[in-house]
Amino acid sequence: MRHTKLFFEYSMDKSEVNNVMSRIEDIRDMLIESTSGLPDIQKEVKVHRYLTSTVTYDTKAPNCYTMVGALVDRHAVCQGISLAASYLFNSVGVDAGVVCGTVDGEEANHAWNVVNIGGRNYHVDVTFDHGTYRYFNLNDQALNGQRSWIPRVKCSGNMSIRPY
Repeated sequence: MRHTKLFFEYSMDKSEVNNVMSRIEDIRDMLIESTSGLPDIQKEVKVHRYLTSTVTYDTKAPNCYTMVGALVDRHAVCQGISLAASYLFNSVGVDAGVVCGTVDGEEANHAWNVVNIGGRNYHVDVTFDHGTYRYFNLNDQALNGQRSWIPRVKCSGNMSIRPY
């Protein structure tokens, strides 16, 4: 019988992990406090605004594929941004998940979020919305032709409230 040995190398020691977790929890707590009592759409807008105003898209950052890259280092790619968005949306009470797919016309993979507002699912792409709301609360039809993905949930809502 053959055995395989696994060796793990950690990128942070325990004190660094505690420091990073504390910084992430501070951001989470600030957003929870500032959205308390607000309708879900306004909670979503606050998280969206926070991320689009604090995170820079950066493929060279050391933690760019992680929530740490987005929330602590403030430099991330779509994967790190969408993981951070999902964490923050859920923390403030907006059901959310991450969608993986591609941007049509490009070979690279892309990640964005699906949120549930008022019992309906919507796509929101915080990465592409940097400073805008172009990809905020879109249904499948509106995103079709711009993204390709394997649908796990149907996004059929028709958002009449836009945060312009």
